[in-house]
Amino acid sequence: QLVLSATAPLDSELAERAETVFKAPVREIYGCTEGGSLASRRTVSGNRWRVFDGIQMQLIEETCWMSGGHLDAPVALSDVLEPLSADAFRLLGRHSDMVNIAGKRASLSSLNHHLNAIAGVQDGVFVLPDEADSGQAAPQRLSALVVAPSLSEKAILAALATRIDVAFLPRPLYRVAQLPRNDTGKLPRRELLALLQGLKHFRHRNHEVIVFHTLDPLEISFAFKNDAIFEDMETGAKISTQPAHIGGAYRKLMQDYLARIKKSCRENRIDYVLLPTDAPFDLAFTKFLQKRKRIGG
Repeated sequence: QLVLSATAPLDSELAERAETVFKAPVREIYGCTEGGSLASRRTVSGNRWRVFDGIQMQLIEETCWMSGGHLDAPVALSDVLEPLSADAFRLLGRHSDMVNIAGKRASLSSLNHHLNAIAGVQDGVFVLPDEADSGQAAPQRLSALVVAPSLSEKAILAALATRIDVAFLPRPLYRVAQLPRNDTGKLPRRELLALLQGLKHFRHRNHEVIVFHTLDPLEISFAFKNDAIFEDMETGAKISTQPAHIGGAYRKLMQDYLARIKKSCRENRIDYVLLPTDAPFDLAFTKFLQKRKRIGG
């Protein structure tokens, strides 16, 4: 009996749990579209891959080529491989994913894996600075955006320091309420850089940030009584539902969402004000300023 995995590199802890549940070894298959299956490993045994019989490796400059076996012609790989012997290698990451800092190399996917493996981190990503913005030929440091409501920046950095080389510790690290993932769950680099740039602007210029969160009262109460069709104003997607059946779950999700935003603002020393759209903005803003004055803000 055998469990096979042939997608992205599998987490060793997940593979260990799978072996316990299925009472069978878990093996990963490594390959590419152009060459098919080329190598395998038992995940719990570490990052050592062994090529299949007949397959030969050749490293030309920084590109690894595979030939022989079922291959009609040599295939250049997009991944960075470190040969360990004639038939074994260590997978370091994709060429486009590699970063070099202080003479040390690591892949962003590996760094992201270690970041998201920290207990309390719900989502997180390392960001390579835009060279055009930094004016540097090579990045001097990485940044990171992390969703971790129960952890401080200091705690996240301390946990990371036990998992990765200190050269790759993110400076700065920002805690955010959520990451700008698209419909497929990916993180567009343009969106990440825009978010990062905004956070840097406010932090480094010592701005005082106040968040005024405007919501329609019905977005909070969900006090709809009849069957309804809801339309997403951004995507145009529509969904038919019975509000009475989902109202309780919706309100809980909304309260949890608001609580996360408030907590994140509080921990980043940002004032948060919820403004229902049925309240005059000038009146609400005046009350906020009066409150700030009373507490010496």
